[in-house]
Amino acid sequence: MAIVEIPTRVDVSSFKYEIDLDSRTYIFKFHYIQRIKRWILNILDKNENPLLMGITLHSNLDLISRFKNPILPQGRFICYDTEGENKSAERDDLSVRVKLFYDEAI
Repeated sequence: MAIVEIPTRVDVSSFKYEIDLDSRTYIFKFHYIQRIKRWILNILDKNENPLLMGITLHSNLDLISRFKNPILPQGRFICYDTEGENKSAERDDLSVRVKLFYDEAI
């Protein structure tokens, strides 16, 4: 079991990338929503079919374990506030003050 830091960006408000987790390829799409002042994550399969959409990136919460779907990554996604204040990432915080980690399934 390993903990992987998920690469994120702060220079743009919307981006996507491909990542391999638990022997599967996923597309992650990140969008900053100004109205709610939060980052949103969409998880898609390698063909860009939606698997889980609209996950709000809140700090110190297990972001996807409540969704029981064998196609999703089976580990835990957690945003961590590096300053210890448990604040969620706003526009310029993702990858700077708040990091996204994936804790691989056993």
